[in-house]
Amino acid sequence: MFLDVQTRGYVRPLGATFAQSARNRDSVMSLGSIAHLQYYFARTGLLDGKGAQLARERKKLLFQENVEVVDSGYSFPGTPSSASFDGHFSNGAEEEAEYEDDWEIDPMMLAPTVSTYNHKEQYLSPPPNTETLRQELKDCLDHVSVTLSNVRNDTIDKEARAKELLRSGRSTPPFADESTRSPSPPILSSSPGRGWHEIQGMHVLDVVTLAIRAAKDYYTMHEHPLRLNKVKSERQIREELLGVMDVLKRMGTRSFAGGMRDEEITVIETWVHQVEVFLQKEAEVTAQELKDRQSWQWLEGNWAANDRLREWEFMKTFAEGEDLPPWDSSDSTASSSLFLQKLSNGLTLIYIHNNILRKSRRQFGEIKFFHTDFARNYRAAENLRFWLKAAEIRWETKLELDVMSLVYNKNSKVWSQFETALMQWCKTVREEITAEWKAGSVEVGVSLRHDVLVEPRFGMRNL
Repeated sequence: MFLDVQTRGYVRPLGATFAQSARNRDSVMSLGSIAHLQYYFARTGLLDGKGAQLARERKKLLFQENVEVVDSGYSFPGTPSSASFDGHFSNGAEEEAEYEDDWEIDPMMLAPTVSTYNHKEQYLSPPPNTETLRQELKDCLDHVSVTLSNVRNDTIDKEARAKELLRSGRSTPPFADESTRSPSPPILSSSPGRGWHEIQGMHVLDVVTLAIRAAKDYYTMHEHPLRLNKVKSERQIREELLGVMDVLKRMGTRSFAGGMRDEEITVIETWVHQVEVFLQKEAEVTAQELKDRQSWQWLEGNWAANDRLREWEFMKTFAEGEDLPPWDSSDSTASSSLFLQKLSNGLTLIYIHNNILRKSRRQFGEIKFFHTDFARNYRAAENLRFWLKAAEIRWETKLELDVMSLVYNKNSKVWSQFETALMQWCKTVREEITAEWKAGSVEVGVSLRHDVLVEPRFGMRNL
């Protein structure tokens, strides 16, 4: 007797390959076998009546109703009686039960609570630091310089050989008789063939493309992009890169016929020189920042006896263009404190937060939208909420402050709470950026020792 391989929707899975779209999904490729789950639901029947099986159940019930109608007395000659129908269905049910009993629990089948999902950890190498990117860019620029110098020297040698062959081509006077003129050997072309120009052009294309890629990686993966903007704007950097790429495109369009032209060599040499000057100016900006940090007294020293003065010096350093009153501890709990009143609208705190953020390594959590007009008290309250939320997100410190009580000056305790929040915020931020600068000072010092003054190359002193 034929035994159906499917019982309650369970089909023993066979080996199959995933579709191409599924192969690109880590969740699919990490999925193991779910045969034990299919077997579990098929044996327990927990999913019976769900999905397409519900339609089959309705058809079965409808068929049974039709059978009952026939069994109620509408019988025709030659048709089986209701008893025969009952016997037929009862025999079918017994056979189905017999088939179900044939399904024995597979001893190798896992329990339904066991997961076969195998997550594959993909190792992603960390991005290179700024010093590595800078060194790669310098190496690529040096390679481009050597390649362009060789191309220019080959062009000069080619012109010199051509002039020499033209001078040696006339072995008889120009007015000699044609009959007495000795046959001169044919003048061989001194210019290389097209194949050599293509090889040379492809080499230049590869070298310059690698330099452009190194420059793009250095610009986009820099740890301090605002420092680069001080030297040169992003738009100007893009224009220079597009200019060099346009030259390479025109060279490839003509299949490098005739070799590189003088104006094309000049454009690439100019770009190389501009990038070198850019790196030198960036090193100067970095050195100036290190010099400024040495003048900040709040970075080091023992300030246990006067912690308010240290935090005030810290805030004043980054409050550019803001006049901060002295932080006096005698009236810190009263509303008459000029320092606390200056910071009570939140605007100065937002300026200080954004300025510190621009000098840190992790530049996220900037407060971009804030109020500057405080004709309504709710605007000052929103500025303080922005500052509190930014402190929680960026600096990972939770500050306790009743904003509405501070804005409306409901009691004197809220000013003490405000001062405590300021002390906590200043200490957390100061310790974090100080640790970042100390960790990065070694890398910056190494890069400054290797940076030398850039001298004009390629004969570009008149640029």
